[in-house]
Amino acid sequence: MKPIGRTGEPPGLGDQNERAELSEFHLCLQCIDETTLNALDVSRRACLSSRQLQLQPWESVMAMTEVSRFGSAARAALAFGLIVGTGLLMPPGRDSQAADKKRDVYVSPGADRKTLVNEPLHGVEGQHVTIDHYTFPPGWTGGRHYHNGPVYVYVLEGSLSMDEQGKERRSLKPGDLYREPIGTPMQARNPSASDPLKALVIQVTRTGEPLMIKAD
Repeated sequence: MKPIGRTGEPPGLGDQNERAELSEFHLCLQCIDETTLNALDVSRRACLSSRQLQLQPWESVMAMTEVSRFGSAARAALAFGLIVGTGLLMPPGRDSQAADKKRDVYVSPGADRKTLVNEPLHGVEGQHVTIDHYTFPPGWTGGRHYHNGPVYVYVLEGSLSMDEQGKERRSLKPGDLYREPIGTPMQARNPSASDPLKALVIQVTRTGEPLMIKAD
């Protein structure tokens, strides 16, 4: 891996495709705050923990240029950045003293969730951001549900099957990014009989509203 300085521009990559990815990464940085970069860094560290890299947040994302699915990872960050940067959020709702109790009205059965970020969205009044690292066991099938705000799922390991109401089933592999439709019932599965599924889920909701709502 080529060294990355802590100041100035990253070194040239020399390849047109890699330069295009770098340009996309710079666009991400214009929209995304340090909290989110830290969350993405945590997920990267989970995948590359054996390398024990000690990098700054932006350097950690740059280190992903060595990973074949860097482009999709950049798109995951870009997706969240666009939610914040272009105001594609739900209208602000009133604060609730019972917010923490109401946020988990529906929880995917059998899933192991590690919360990386769970806090008010900086600079956007009345909005809450949650970034979770999920592990789903082999053969897992989630409950049918929907969301009232934007959700992006980035597949880290394994395979993910999505059944969205009114559409054909979609199959996703590591490096794929899935945008869950707002208000549309859907159901997720791990189709593998032997391998777990790991995914990063980025979600924005109105303050005090549940992350997921069970569909009839």
